[in-house]
Amino acid sequence: QRSIGRLRGGCERTKRQLSQGQSARMEVESAHEGIDFSTNLSRVKFDDLCAGVLSQIPSLIESALASASITADAVSQVLLVGASSRIPKVQALLQQSFPGTELCSTIPPEEVVAIGAAIQADVLIGTKIAPSAACVSSSPVPVTPQSICLGGSNGTRAVVIPKGSMLPVERTVAVGLSEGQATALIRVFEGEPEAEPPQLVGELTLNGIEDGPLTISFAVDVEGSLTLHAKDASGAARHNTTWTAAEEGA
Repeated sequence: QRSIGRLRGGCERTKRQLSQGQSARMEVESAHEGIDFSTNLSRVKFDDLCAGVLSQIPSLIESALASASITADAVSQVLLVGASSRIPKVQALLQQSFPGTELCSTIPPEEVVAIGAAIQADVLIGTKIAPSAACVSSSPVPVTPQSICLGGSNGTRAVVIPKGSMLPVERTVAVGLSEGQATALIRVFEGEPEAEPPQLVGELTLNGIEDGPLTISFAVDVEGSLTLHAKDASGAARHNTTWTAAEEGA
């Protein structure tokens, strides 16, 4: 594990050097069983080694734009987030996807995340900050990062709250029951219905059902916590539970 850690550290240092120059020398002491490792690496070779990952950038951008229902022409600035945004090939691919759009690099990439967190805090508590200095024209609107689905008894999943829904959001659905059914297992999933494997958020068992259909309400607050409330038609059987954003992502 220590050898792997040293190798990763060497790769990270080399990546940063290649973001500034055309070549770099990678040196790792005791890379394996006390043997030192060193090699010269060019930016061209680095791009070739990372081609499998970098080639996914255009399709990820297209997916993000489609989810937001906008075109590349509607984007006025692109914020570079994270140290890997310094990689010249990454910037070149971004520029190809957003021709004529400014790549905002006036602030250190690592600080963008902190600024985003501050803006999100502004949204949550309702204060007024001026994020324009950070190349942001307005506070972002929190949305659901993935669809929230209700699982069916036959293994299917139906979208209740679509991906990209503005928070807070609440939706209610009615679920039919079999004759004489007294118990129901309600399973909630995150992600698109066709995604495999399914990502289970949690489940709730409703006992003592007297009459159908069931009324199931889904509510997601601005912090991403999901509250599920279920009851039968008679009101005799009812139950609710909440999953926090951290639990959903676990």
